[in-house]
Amino acid sequence: MNKFSTLSNFTLQVTVIFIAWYFVSSASSIVNKITLQNYPYPMTVALVSLCYVELCSVPVLRLWHIKQPSISNYYLIYYIIPISFGKVIAVVSAYISVWKVSVSYVQTVKATMPLFAVFSARIVLKERQSKHVYLSLIPIIIGVAIATFTELSFDLSGLLSALLSTGIYSVLNVFVKKVLEGADIHPLYLLALNSRIAAILLFPVWCLRDGLLLWRGVELTVCLFLFYFHLSNQFFFFFFL
Repeated sequence: MNKFSTLSNFTLQVTVIFIAWYFVSSASSIVNKITLQNYPYPMTVALVSLCYVELCSVPVLRLWHIKQPSISNYYLIYYIIPISFGKVIAVVSAYISVWKVSVSYVQTVKATMPLFAVFSARIVLKERQSKHVYLSLIPIIIGVAIATFTELSFDLSGLLSALLSTGIYSVLNVFVKKVLEGADIHPLYLLALNSRIAAILLFPVWCLRDGLLLWRGVELTVCLFLFYFHLSNQFFFFFFL
């Protein structure tokens, strides 16, 4: 009876989290679409979102008394930094896709994530799925294909950006799982650390792209350099101290 009750509670928790994630993701896509329609700088929005994740994570880490873990150089170099680099591409691609095509179509393309996840887990984790799992992916492919052919606001760059973002997120989920299993690190701390490194990696590209389009002037260039220098120092302080 206790086992059944525990299983039911776990199932309920997972269901609630999944529903909450779905609605938050949908609402976020709508807000991002409205923002990008009036402010067509997806790279800027991506950089702000990464910084905002870090900004919101710090007080939560302190509130939950999550201690800073000791991360080896191996996990830092071979997992965390590559994950952060992939996060940069995934986040920027996601905002470009929302900017280029409709929110409903982006959400439809995101449905291909199980397809990428299955093959990523097969390659990275050597997980083998049953034949039924592979067959269940066929309706997803057909559904996305139908949505693509019937999409009124179809844009090839939007489709490719959505697929790129979804595929990279699937691969990142596999590597994040390996880090969480192999290193003693809290998921929220890993999220904050990845977001900070990703913001640092994206910042120079943003300066050359949106930064030059939004502002021009020697004074601002100096300020941007100082801001980037500050972010770099914060990263080393966050990780090594």
